Amino acid sequence: MRDRLGTIQHLRGIACLMVAIAHCLIHVAVLEGRGDADGRHRAVMDGTSAIFFFVISGFIMVHVSGRYGTLSGAWQFLTRRFLRIAPLYYLCTFAMVVLVAVDRGLAAVNFADLFLSLAFIPYAMGEHRFAAFLIVGWTLSYEMFYYVLFAIALLMAKPKAIVFLVCAFCGLVLAGAIFQPQASAPAAWTSPVILLFLAGCMIGYAWKHYRAHWPVLSPRLGYSLITLILVAQVVAFNLGASDGLSHIEFRPFDWVPALLTVMIAVSTREVSRETLATRTLAALGDSSYSLYLSHPLTIIAVMVFWNRLPFEPPAWVFAVISIPAVIVGGWVVYVLAERPLVKLLLSKPKAHAPLALPA
Repeated sequence: MRDRLGTIQHLRGIACLMVAIAHCLIHVAVLEGRGDADGRHRAVMDGTSAIFFFVISGFIMVHVSGRYGTLSGAWQFLTRRFLRIAPLYYLCTFAMVVLVAVDRGLAAVNFADLFLSLAFIPYAMGEHRFAAFLIVGWTLSYEMFYYVLFAIALLMAKPKAIVFLVCAFCGLVLAGAIFQPQASAPAAWTSPVILLFLAGCMIGYAWKHYRAHWPVLSPRLGYSLITLILVAQVVAFNLGASDGLSHIEFRPFDWVPALLTVMIAVSTREVSRETLATRTLAALGDSSYSLYLSHPLTIIAVMVFWNRLPFEPPAWVFAVISIPAVIVGGWVVYVLAERPLVKLLLSKPKAHAPLALPA
């Protein structure tokens, strides 16, 4: 049961939900004429969810890593991660292309930007230094970069792989600090935020090596501590604790709670009996990737509905409509698209018994 690491999955679902809620609240602020995508709610999204994503991603990569020291193991890891991440991302990106083309015409689609997005290469767009055609795709450009470096590490024996990861990530950040690249891709891949993935990897290696002696927290204590940290961090953000800081800068105020939360999640024992709360968190965790990718599309659909209303409701009603809509939309995308794609592309073929030949 511990192998499933259900608490980590729950945490990932909560982080994705925070992104979706933040985007919904940004639209509420815009409707009220008091904010835009660079407001406080964006700070909550950038400062909390992306940090958790990267730490959790590093931990999961260690947890699912296969053989070390072989080319086939490294190649299998890289192809499986690509097949896990790319198809649904491409599907949602092309859905966004269709929406843009229908709303503003095909000329509004920048095919150079689209190509870079599909290649997981960040680019500058307006005030955003690290952009993607699908707004949330900027984090996936980091993810694919992490996967490539981790696959290189898998070519080595595990001790050398750990040393390589530490040297590679620290070396890249040092190079970024010295040379300060201006182009979006080099700046993204040498920014301090990549150290979060390394930190997640180190937590993963420590957990696997010292698992027999790893502290175990009761579900009540573990989830209470996680809730307390998340609430405190969101309150601090909305009080302006991270004003003026970019999401890729070194932010110890954000990083320490994120690392602590992931360590608590790893240490929390899974519940022995399922409840409505745990089933809801499990469903949220299972559909988290679909929720993350599809919620911008769902919000656009809600906006189209909103703009066609014969009256103008209070702006807060948009949140009441859009937040449940993105959750339901994420689950629908998970059931109809993500889960079938994973089954099709990643399920191992069943071994068939050899046919008995006649004597």
